[in-house]
Amino acid sequence: MVRDTMLNKLAEMKRRMDALYAESFKPENEQSPDMETAPVDWEPSADVTEREDAVRFFIDLPGVLESELTVEVADNRLVIRGKREISIEDAPASACRCHRERPYGSFRRVFAIPGDCLTESIGAELKAGVLSVEIPRQAPHRGTAHKVEVRSE
Repeated sequence: MVRDTMLNKLAEMKRRMDALYAESFKPENEQSPDMETAPVDWEPSADVTEREDAVRFFIDLPGVLESELTVEVADNRLVIRGKREISIEDAPASACRCHRERPYGSFRRVFAIPGDCLTESIGAELKAGVLSVEIPRQAPHRGTAHKVEVRSE
């Protein structure tokens, strides 16, 4: 039991150090302004893909209900927050929880959105424990070419 407690403390310390490291190396304009003032219990894992036509975010949220989830865009940032409650149904009332690895409580992830994204056309879907968010991009401006006449004196 002491060993499990120590392992849990080490895992928590690693998670916090990873978050601090990731936050420290973001450009200043991408850092979370409320990182210190709004504590969270855990950060879900995420993948981000950029294509020419859209930016897509995939966030692992197993056990999170749609009613406990908020997705919003503010100041060119995608903000995903919510909470996952501890499920008491997993074990009989007489059972003692001696080891827990799945995180519970409140979470938040903040992602910078590229300037060419159309945030008013954002779409999100929660399916099989994965939140998918897609933000379309503006079509690249392809101007027309024309010849410029060069005059000489």
